[in-house]
Amino acid sequence: MRTKILIAGFLISLASIISFWASSSIWIFDVRAVEDGARVFCAEVAPQDEIVYASINSIFSDLVEEHWQVQHDGKLRVVQVVSSPAVMGYYGIESYAPLDAGRVRAVPKDVVYEEIRMKVGARGEARLIVREREVALYRLLPEAAVVTIRVYPVMRWRGCW
Repeated sequence: MRTKILIAGFLISLASIISFWASSSIWIFDVRAVEDGARVFCAEVAPQDEIVYASINSIFSDLVEEHWQVQHDGKLRVVQVVSSPAVMGYYGIESYAPLDAGRVRAVPKDVVYEEIRMKVGARGEARLIVREREVALYRLLPEAAVVTIRVYPVMRWRGCW
């Protein structure tokens, strides 16, 4: 009888731990197609995580990297832009520091997004790097598709499913 009580106690404790874990919330980085709302990409993130958006500028054909940082409220803050001086001028960024091979780095002031909407196409080669996972959006979507990008909390058991 004592063994049955111990086993029952263990199973109840285990179920409680699993239930608590599954009901806790996490933040997800979610990319969805505007046309039908289908999920294109999803990854768990945490405040202070950095996400890199890389693409080819359509006017100057230069690589642009925007570094976004996940804020505690789920917003995305642009913490760094790396590209050419021409692209920085196009972005309206006047102050930047030289890097290598003609590229420069800038830290824009107070650029924060709750949601990002962008058009994706083969010419721009839009890519995202989230927690060392790279996804080529332009390969996953039809030409000129529009996506929304957001970070928001969900219950852990839902995650990116």
